[in-house]
Amino acid sequence: MVESSKQVQFQSAAAGGALVGGIMGYNMNTNKSSSKQRRRTAAGAAVGAAATRGAEGDLTGMEYTVKVTDGSIVKVVTDQTQIHKGDCVAVEQAGDNAIYAG
Repeated sequence: MVESSKQVQFQSAAAGGALVGGIMGYNMNTNKSSSKQRRRTAAGAAVGAAATRGAEGDLTGMEYTVKVTDGSIVKVVTDQTQIHKGDCVAVEQAGDNAIYAG
């Protein structure tokens, strides 16, 4: 049973997209002047970050505190936001990870 919930923000991967875009911008301009190469590397980084962030969508999630049948408490973080206090949910544990099966 869900005991409580709170909103959380997931971490963006835009920095990784910026790195990949910057490397691509640099590699595509190896025969250019150093100033042109720097500008295109920066442009590639900006495009990579923007594309990654745009593809991620909403980074808002929920952390649910769930009381399981043996009385212990499990915290579950998910992008599902439609669960409310008092809802009965199923949580399956696989190794160190809990899998929500609402």
